[in-house]
Amino acid sequence: MEISKLVEKAGKFQEAKAYCFPELEDEIELAKYSDLSALNESDSKLIFHKCIGHELAWGWSMVNNQGYSDALKLQFQNNVAF
Repeated sequence: MEISKLVEKAGKFQEAKAYCFPELEDEIELAKYSDLSALNESDSKLIFHKCIGHELAWGWSMVNNQGYSDALKLQFQNNVAF
């Protein structure tokens, strides 16, 4: 999904839970519905907790010097950005 469509359709952020992939501990997945059975639940606090109840205001897809999309920047209505 394009970032602009995500910003338009996302609604209020409802929940943040930390899970980790057994082999990729630093990966983040954003999903409306997801099968989490293959993941390990973590007690890590995420910056996402500060955004619960707020809508996504802006989203940027970042491209590196070789032309690959390799990062996202999200900002919520409460001005929390990461």
